[in-house]
Amino acid sequence: MTLAILAGLGSPWSYAAIEAIARQGVDVEVIHIPPDGAESYIDTQSPGWQQKIASLESKVSARVVAPMARGKLRYVKLGPWLKQRWRANPPDVVLSLYGGGMALSAVLSGHPKVAIYAVGSDILAVKFPYRLLTAWSLQRAKLVLANGDFLAEQTKRLAPKARVESLLLGVDTDRFVPGHSSGAVQLICSRGFKPVYNNLAILKALALLPEDLPEWKMVFAAGGELLGPSQQWAEANLSPEQRRRVHFLGGVGPDELLGLVQQSDVFVSMSRSDGTATSLLEALSCGLFPVLSDIPANRDWAESGFLIAPDDVVGLARAVATAIEDNAKREAAKPRLHQKIVDTANSETNMAILVQRLKEL
Repeated sequence: MTLAILAGLGSPWSYAAIEAIARQGVDVEVIHIPPDGAESYIDTQSPGWQQKIASLESKVSARVVAPMARGKLRYVKLGPWLKQRWRANPPDVVLSLYGGGMALSAVLSGHPKVAIYAVGSDILAVKFPYRLLTAWSLQRAKLVLANGDFLAEQTKRLAPKARVESLLLGVDTDRFVPGHSSGAVQLICSRGFKPVYNNLAILKALALLPEDLPEWKMVFAAGGELLGPSQQWAEANLSPEQRRRVHFLGGVGPDELLGLVQQSDVFVSMSRSDGTATSLLEALSCGLFPVLSDIPANRDWAESGFLIAPDDVVGLARAVATAIEDNAKREAAKPRLHQKIVDTANSETNMAILVQRLKEL
């Protein structure tokens, strides 16, 4: 089977997903969509991400960056460009690794076999009138796969006539394995600095932590449009001792991120909306203890007592303090959390299922 995949150039999870798909013996062409403005929270020009892109190019038959203008109309214009590109040698199936504009482009290409993978904000955060366009695209696709049961339910509500199935993207559980703590209890958040990920709530909770906790530090690994304002808030509101413990990395390559996660003990995410976050699955596969926002997509992965309302910074501070203090709880959970991901969210297993579904179209 030949497969054309539309994916976001600034989307970190898509690289691993494409490689896992290519390992299933599929001839893959990648159409990479450059981000518009501040959409990306990774630096694809950094050495780490350039290495990742080179790795991807060695595993696929072709990778092109689509010529894109600015604004929403760029997705409408992309459809005819794709149609022209595939006129002489069309792929067997087109897969959009996102809903929204990319899915619209895939449908507008006129290809008879389009599949869409819904991730999260492309369904949960889309607003009128784009909801209408998204529903239109979903219902014209041959198959829609959604990253988790909750997202599948919401996708069906948005597009009742679409053929929707739940299938987790998953993570490489042979790569994301438990590591060793760096000494001090290390908390990590690898969510981008965007409004939906609500990283400021984490900073506000850190400001409330008691002074007599065991030694800890907090790592924010990603970049994003709100990184600068968040750093300014930290400078203005954290005590000198608290500020010393908080590290903003501004975006790191995938190998460096893996090392950081394996050196960490606690994963913190206060996202206001999500599908099944790949960053969460990576952290759990590495055995990190999760402290999560109380949203539907997180509830299947949470530990009892560590689901916190997204704006409850007092509750979050209390949960983080408990996670820092209770080393026995963290260590006992580590092998169980890794095994849970092996059993339910192994990318090799799940991408094999995805490829089989595409072959059946």
